[in-house]
Amino acid sequence: MKSLKYLIYIISFFVINKTFAYSISSSLGTSICYGQTTTLNLLGSDGKIFNGGNSITWYKMAPNDSNECTPEPFLANGNSLNVIVTGRITIWCKPACGVSNTGALVSITLNVIPSPTAPAITQNGNVLTSSAVTNNQWYNQNGIINGATNQNYTPNGSGNYFAITTSTNGCSSSASNTISYTFLSVQDFNSANAMTIYPNPAKDHITIDCGNLANVSGWTIKISNTLGQEVFSGTMNTQQYVLPLKAWGSAGVYLVKIYDVSNNVVNTKKIILQ
Repeated sequence: MKSLKYLIYIISFFVINKTFAYSISSSLGTSICYGQTTTLNLLGSDGKIFNGGNSITWYKMAPNDSNECTPEPFLANGNSLNVIVTGRITIWCKPACGVSNTGALVSITLNVIPSPTAPAITQNGNVLTSSAVTNNQWYNQNGIINGATNQNYTPNGSGNYFAITTSTNGCSSSASNTISYTFLSVQDFNSANAMTIYPNPAKDHITIDCGNLANVSGWTIKISNTLGQEVFSGTMNTQQYVLPLKAWGSAGVYLVKIYDVSNNVVNTKKIILQ
């Protein structure tokens, strides 16, 4: 009888469970100026953006368990998430719905940096002044004015002007109040110099003397207090205009503006009511 020999190979299979170390990146970091938008991305263990498409789920709060597919605070699906930061917030992310892997659930906390207080701007003659001493940027209706970053700014044309200030951490304030500025030509300044307002300080009345200006009929006088509230508006019809002061209110500083018939400002003066 022949004896048969069999050689048996036993092959063992090992299943290796690999846990990926995910993380979340923020395009603006984790300390962000109020109102700015940052883009969040899920990163794989290699530090590269994980391309999972709609299998990536973003949460506003942590889900009840790592295998949850329909979380209550659902935000969106996709490779990235844009977040407008208006306060401290924690965002959670899971790379694949239904994957039971505690290492796959990650979060990032975003902190808000408060915005600086918006400046207030005033006009004195042809000069605009911001209440912020430094870090100003001036704008008009056309946008940013290059190089206009000082506390004082003298416009070279008529328009609507405002300022924004920036804090040391790079956050910008909201816009200041807007001043509608009328550019005065040399002729306008000559007209302004020909006009006087007296007495100043005044108690009972002021006299607006237009001197040798040819025709002031139809010109407008507007007077406002330091809060910008208009206390008087009237029309001139003579070279000398006497204006009683009793109805103005309390003592203080007032701004007198004279407009021609085309509504151009030809004179601006401060007077003191005693």
